[in-house]
Formats: sequence, C-alpha cells, structure tokens
Amino acid sequence: MFGHALMEKLVAPYKACTGHAWIVDVPTDYFALGDAARRALVDEAVSARIAAEPLESRAFAPLPVLGVPGWWAANASPDFYDDTAVFRPGRRAR
Repeated sequence: MFGHALMEKLVAPYKACTGHAWIVDVPTDYFALGDAARRALVDEAVSARIAAEPLESRAFAPLPVLGVPGWWAANASPDFYDDTAVFRPGRRAR
C-alpha cells in the first residue's frame, strides 16, 4: 500500500496524511477466494484496465491512510470518520 514518499509522511503521522489509490472493483465473491485466486483476479483486472485506458491523475482517489482499518488505534471509533475535512465524498463518476 505504501511508496517511499508516503512512508516518509508516516514517520510523523497526522490524520490527513493521504496517499493516492487506484481503485480496482472486484466481485463480491472475491472475499471468499483463497490468496492465490485473489491475486490472480486482481492481476487480471489491473492488466485489462491498463490495456483499455491510459493512467492519468484523475484515475487515482485520495486515500487517508490513517482511516484504513487496523492502521491507527483512533480509527476504531466511528467518530474518527466524522471529520469531513479528511473524509470527503469521492469524485468518482459512478
């Protein structure tokens, strides 16, 4: 999930510490698959998407990394996500 620039930000973490995520939609049954099957499905989906459309900055969504479950103790509380300055609606067209 992390590149070197994001790791540098996390030396002194702050709530609005944000990375860029490329969202890959998966079917609901993805979560019932084993690890190898999950990796194969994601690899196929990513390969097909790269072949079909060029990557551009609008393809990436902001990801407030301290909001990823399990990464920050404070995010165990639902109130953590009420901060609309950090957790905003996405800009996805779908």
